[in-house]
Amino acid sequence: MSHCSTTELHLKIFLRAENENALNLFPDLPKIYREEATIEGVDYDIAFCQMCVETDFLRFPGTVSASQNNFAGLADGTGNLATFSSAAIGVRAHIQHLKAYASTEPLARPQ
Repeated sequence: MSHCSTTELHLKIFLRAENENALNLFPDLPKIYREEATIEGVDYDIAFCQMCVETDFLRFPGTVSASQNNFAGLADGTGNLATFSSAAIGVRAHIQHLKAYASTEPLARPQ
């Protein structure tokens, strides 16, 4: 829970430096992370970096596929990896998950 120190442009540059095709499927991902994290008071720099680690910079080499819109390897409560209907909902789940770990404040946008 903190203020961020980068911009969407910095996030794009960072991501493309590791995977030049990273934003082909999710061109608005930096914007979505900034918006969702700002609403909940979560540091989007940290959340975005966690997404990069979890997805190998959007290469999705593990058990989660890009079509699941699951950028943090979140499970559905039964141990199965969750699938979200859109990138925005997947990012929201990631941000809200981080907020639940870092704060006792209620969610600004319950989902």
